[in-house]
Amino acid sequence: MLVFSYGIPKSGSTLAFNIARAVAVLGGHPQRRLAPPLTSPDGRVNYQQDLDPATLRDLARLAEGRIC
Repeated sequence: MLVFSYGIPKSGSTLAFNIARAVAVLGGHPQRRLAPPLTSPDGRVNYQQDLDPATLRDLARLAEGRIC
């Protein structure tokens, strides 16, 4: 399952992301780390500033377990 969390600064999107992530992890669905550059600068969470068609295709293939 892919979940996209997005927002503008100070909109609460980071809080919403962290709540959704915690619920998923507690439900037995840990977040798999993606290969750079699809992680935050510190490498702790999957993160992408700009989603273009090629990146979305790569994410779809990763979700299916076919690449990386």
